[in-house]
Amino acid sequence: QFPEDLDAPARALARAWVMKFQQLTGPVMAKGLEDTAFYNFNRLVSLNEVGGNPGEFGVTVEAFHQYNTAHARHWPHALLATATHDTKRGEDVRARLNVLSEMPGEWERAVRHWQQLNAPKKTQVDGQPAPHPNDEYLLYQTLVGAWPFRDGAARGPEVERAALETLRDRVAAYLLKAIKEAKARTSWTEPNPAYEDATRQFIHALFDPSPANEFQRELVPFQQRVAHFGQFNSLAQVLLKTTSPGVPDFYQGTELWDLALVDPDNRRPVDYGHRRALLSQLQEHLPAREQDGPPFLEWLWRESPTGIIKLFVTLRALHFRREHRPRFDFGEYLPLAAKGAHRDHLVAFARCREDAALVVAAPRLVFGLLQGREQMPVGLEVWRDTWLPLPFLRPGARCRNIFTRELVPVTEQAGAPGCAVADVFATFPLALLEIDPMGNSPASPAGLHPVE
Repeated sequence: QFPEDLDAPARALARAWVMKFQQLTGPVMAKGLEDTAFYNFNRLVSLNEVGGNPGEFGVTVEAFHQYNTAHARHWPHALLATATHDTKRGEDVRARLNVLSEMPGEWERAVRHWQQLNAPKKTQVDGQPAPHPNDEYLLYQTLVGAWPFRDGAARGPEVERAALETLRDRVAAYLLKAIKEAKARTSWTEPNPAYEDATRQFIHALFDPSPANEFQRELVPFQQRVAHFGQFNSLAQVLLKTTSPGVPDFYQGTELWDLALVDPDNRRPVDYGHRRALLSQLQEHLPAREQDGPPFLEWLWRESPTGIIKLFVTLRALHFRREHRPRFDFGEYLPLAAKGAHRDHLVAFARCREDAALVVAAPRLVFGLLQGREQMPVGLEVWRDTWLPLPFLRPGARCRNIFTRELVPVTEQAGAPGCAVADVFATFPLALLEIDPMGNSPASPAGLHPVE
């Protein structure tokens, strides 16, 4: 908007200046916030993501629904990305670290104890122990987020040692980059070799494989506990991304667990051969194994360290999306609100078009739901009287969960049709429900119209 007294040549000069200034503001913002502040403000680093706000601890379910409703109306084909070449941490690293927000007391006690255990491993630099506590705190979060899943298969000590050395070198490279980006005690332009060497030595000491390393003996059980709950966050994220308004994007390699750190770690070569082999295994054995019912699901969970369960959810959800494109491309988004004891631990919505509907349901805040018990968030013992109203169905209808092929009955509670969440999550903690063609057809959903 130009002042009225500017003539055409002056307006051209003003426009050129503004456009040049705009070319500067983006890099300055990125360098100042994402590549400096985000490496200093380490309160919960899963929030320190490109385009994110580390002062905002997630959003409410209501805000999530409002966002999706707006996207369905205005931007039904916008990109939905959970990882890119520029993300600070892999999507499953962030999913794990988010669990810490549900267990702050345990996390604080663990960190304070680790600081005490590891104090002798520090080196004096400029009269102060190095690394600084802020960098040390970033390191502990990084280890909790990026530590590999415990492999159920027996592996020899040499293989274990090689895997730990690879992780150690990745973490060391990441943290040395992080402290340079933070610019607090060293930087790219004004390096502090003594501080960097002390940080590197500290990391190597933490990875000492000897039995005397009490820190590692304590870290691993705590980390694996976090990883257990983090996988439910990860799988829910895949389902919600694939079914929410928009076009889901899968960054290279994220078909399996994505435990990468910032570049160049997240740009390592992807083992596509391994992914093809797992996909072939799923596609070949899926029809026969599904007849087994619960044994098949138990097999998936036993093999979860390989990431095959994430691949299974991705495969099933994308196939279903392809088969029902009109509902995902043009269907209305209908928020669903659970009732009962654990209503706050469920996020659910329907995608409706004309007289057809499908239902998406996923658990949230699973650590709190299970009160820290390392089990599956399924069944009546967990969900008790939690109820999911489905106003567009009639009692007597049946829904089929595409992940398990189980039929979920639609009954009536307080005059409203719906499903018991214990039935929705009877054996698997995710649900993508289609109306069973052998059951009753859905009621004509008053007020539901396709988005044009």
